Amino acid sequence: MPPTLPRLSAPRRALAALLATALALGPAGIGELAGAAGAAQAQVRLPDLGDADTEALPPSQERKLGERVMAQAWAARDIYDDYEIADYLGVVGLKLARASDDLGNAGALLNLKPEDFRFFAVQDGSINAFALPGGFIGVNTGLLTAAQSESELASVLGHEIGHVTQRHIARQMGGQRGVGVAMIASLLVAVLAAASRSNSSGDLAQAAIMAGQGGAIASQLAFSRDAEREADRVGFQTLAAAGFDPTGMVDFFGRLQRASRLYDAGNYAFLRTHPLTLERITDIEGRVRTVPPLAAPYVDSAEFWLARARARVAEDTTIAGNRVAGEFFTAEAQRLSAPGAAAATGPVWSAAHPANTANASSAASGAGPAATPALPLPTASAAARAAPWYGLALTRLAANDGDGAAAALAEARKRLPAHPWFDRLEARVLLAQHKPDVAIAFADAARRRWPQSDPLRDDFGQLLLDAGRPQAAADYLREQTALRRSDARLHEQLARAWSALGDGAREHQSLGEYYAQRGILTGAVQQLELAQRATRGGGASNADLVLASEIDARLRGLREQLRDELKETGRSPRDGG
Repeated sequence: MPPTLPRLSAPRRALAALLATALALGPAGIGELAGAAGAAQAQVRLPDLGDADTEALPPSQERKLGERVMAQAWAARDIYDDYEIADYLGVVGLKLARASDDLGNAGALLNLKPEDFRFFAVQDGSINAFALPGGFIGVNTGLLTAAQSESELASVLGHEIGHVTQRHIARQMGGQRGVGVAMIASLLVAVLAAASRSNSSGDLAQAAIMAGQGGAIASQLAFSRDAEREADRVGFQTLAAAGFDPTGMVDFFGRLQRASRLYDAGNYAFLRTHPLTLERITDIEGRVRTVPPLAAPYVDSAEFWLARARARVAEDTTIAGNRVAGEFFTAEAQRLSAPGAAAATGPVWSAAHPANTANASSAASGAGPAATPALPLPTASAAARAAPWYGLALTRLAANDGDGAAAALAEARKRLPAHPWFDRLEARVLLAQHKPDVAIAFADAARRRWPQSDPLRDDFGQLLLDAGRPQAAADYLREQTALRRSDARLHEQLARAWSALGDGAREHQSLGEYYAQRGILTGAVQQLELAQRATRGGGASNADLVLASEIDARLRGLREQLRDELKETGRSPRDGG
């Protein structure tokens, strides 16, 4: 069988919830957290950060810390690596990061280039986003589905970029004795606990979350409010500079605050970790009035609406959840068939949509509907009308209904004739209809037609594998990994191709490279050691000797990296990674 890495049986909320609370943790809460973590705390590998009283987290260490947390998250499969959603978040995030850099935010404090930021998805229906140290920003799928415009989504990403560029985690670590190392421990414990399938680890993650949320003290929360206001300021400037509609921030925050008061059933994690106040909403309103209105209304990208549909499908991938999502998309498609239908709506969100910046504070305070009637939501674009049909096609494909998926996708194309995401889905539908040769030919033409589409390019090798063409997949993926060595997905696919071809040495070599690109150095070394042993059998050919030389050289380099990491964290090689 092809090699597979362990996957979680259900979406884990522990990672996002605890990482997002980092800025609100006080000494009391951290003490409780340490007690709750127990034995798992001993597994956490911490860099030597010095005395938190005298030395804030240096920028170089901040980036390393973020990379370590991300490596643990990748190892636990807590990151939702959906091709299209990941690509979309990266595009929007880079646009905002470049605007922040132009404003002098990113380079001044952290020395991050815009391209250094990483935006990733977490498969969780609660509405939240969070910033890790060093420029890593997570977005729950629930946030994507909750945003009613691209500017609303961008406003949250801009806010999180503000937390990163202003180094709020590092500043908090330097502000109180003992917070630094314990805060890092809380982050990594959450990742490690979420990675386990056992009930005991699940209980540990929940205990850690409750300790972190319940133990914050007033002085620490005051700093947190200051940090939130600063992130609002930087985020708003970034949003406007990037060309988004700046009213998106006050629209989303105001509506979210009112909706949480009326309907909160534990889904509004963003408000618990980023506390909104009337003062903050009023301040954002004031900022909106200081910027000139857009020359023309901001037009949401097609990818925004299609990513929302993918996120809605991802929130519950059980058979029952897929059926509910299909029913939702069917109802949305019917609603959007009416002339002049609004682009987005829902029982929670549309009821609280502020008419303008003057009534947003009323919504935020929960005082009731604004005195002036709410303005209608924007009329649905072609992409917004196509999105529910696209989502319906995804649900039908997930239910192994290839013909139903094809019919729904055809309806989407009537509204939005050409899009690379439609082409990738169509290739998958053709494969589900037992037309592998047609699917491969279609996908090959599509990736050439859309050369800038990472999802089409990245999925082609996997499509070849799924179509039963492992040699063609290996040939394609060898070419692609040579061009894009840092693309971990391609190395994982190549390992599957070598496994199907019975080439154990190359399978372990490719899997080792996958681990290396994810920052999981111990796993990388272990896999390359297996590859090395596989090349040392009797009767090796010249080709095997060349492969062995490649593996030996890469293994030496990774062992050196691992030794450096072990020195920083004070571990011995026996501890693992």
